[in-house]
Amino acid sequence: MANRFGNYHAGGQLPPGGAARTFWAPIHPAHAIQKAVAFVTFSEPMTSLTLRKTIDALRGPARRVGLVREEPMHHIAVEVQPGLAPRKTAEAESGVVFQDLQGTTVVQALAVANDALRLETTSYTRWVAFREQFSQFLSTSMPIISSAVQTSQIGLEYTDFFYATLPEPQDCGLIIDRKSNCFGSKAFHRREPWHSHSGWFEKISAVTRNLVNLDIGVADANGPVGIRRTITIRTFEAEQVTDFNSDRAAELSQAESILSSLDQTHLTLKKRLAEVLTREATDMISLGS
Repeated sequence: MANRFGNYHAGGQLPPGGAARTFWAPIHPAHAIQKAVAFVTFSEPMTSLTLRKTIDALRGPARRVGLVREEPMHHIAVEVQPGLAPRKTAEAESGVVFQDLQGTTVVQALAVANDALRLETTSYTRWVAFREQFSQFLSTSMPIISSAVQTSQIGLEYTDFFYATLPEPQDCGLIIDRKSNCFGSKAFHRREPWHSHSGWFEKISAVTRNLVNLDIGVADANGPVGIRRTITIRTFEAEQVTDFNSDRAAELSQAESILSSLDQTHLTLKKRLAEVLTREATDMISLGS
């Protein structure tokens, strides 16, 4: 395939940095994380009183970091009966979302729902900064929440994004290691769009297990330079409590225990991503550092 860098497949000279860096770029110069999510899920919905106390307590910390827009969340109950059209039976407020907007784009959001707490950002810089922000919200809210409900799940989710530097469909094998065992070999195509979804449970102890998801998508999509061939890799891991009478369940009612576990999950997700990428791709985003 001839291009402005010479004939790549005929052995033409490439600019410094290798083929991966020549034909692909991460969404950010220092890393490829397009979206990061940290969350805590509860064993049952909070009462309206507990939810309101939690929202009121988090409003100040949220506004101090720029989450100044407040949007209500609603739960809609729908009744379905055989032979009849679905019928909405109730609508109630189930929480709020504190948002940071740049123009009309939400760049960061803290969702405070009656059954979960979720921090999401598209302006991720590094784990230490993201952790510190989630730490502020947990230390404020968990004393209120844990007095009423238990934690059932904690986790992290990252979406990494690469885009082709040239308009033509580029070889995704420069970024994704086709020898990786994280997806089926039949799913992989070098220059055609494809998708792979993997999910499994890993038993951690007698009272906990980890749910793991690893999704890969290769498609033509909009990115920093318009419509190009893109690669998205979603890594997700959540620790689930299976015994709410256990010591582990009690630990996860504390903010510091949650954060300590997420520190390890962060490292694990980095390793899972590295198992998908080629060596050149990991070097491109300094994944080993």
